[in-house]
Amino acid sequence: MGWSEGGYVTSFQSVHSKVHVEAITLDDILNLSKGKILIKTDIEGAEVEVLNSSKELNKVHALAMEAHGNEQALIKILNKHGFKTKIVTYKLNPQLCRYWLRIKPKHYGIIVALYRFLVSSIIMPTITLIKAVNAKHRQLNSK
Repeated sequence: MGWSEGGYVTSFQSVHSKVHVEAITLDDILNLSKGKILIKTDIEGAEVEVLNSSKELNKVHALAMEAHGNEQALIKILNKHGFKTKIVTYKLNPQLCRYWLRIKPKHYGIIVALYRFLVSSIIMPTITLIKAVNAKHRQLNSK
């Protein structure tokens, strides 16, 4: 489903190894939250599964979600829940990567830092975000 230097997310289950991790759902977080709820996610390809599993998306005022080739599926889910959506694509460039590396923890690693800088200098890849605002909350706030 997705990959980054930080991890890999897949729905494939290996019969040879299982790793159990403690986790909470998006709904768990939303049920604990108060006030305006703004969400920013980068969950390496698991966006569709997370949004589809939520019964509490109506509590979210706005969100920004990195898409991993699944933009249309994300927009369909968000529109179904009353969100107005927009796709935004950013080109990575060396200046953005230099800034990004300054705010990352030092243990992030020189090899990954060098990789990011070189790739952004040569290939100039993009990051695609889905930005969404819950239309129901916007109507309430405009009155």
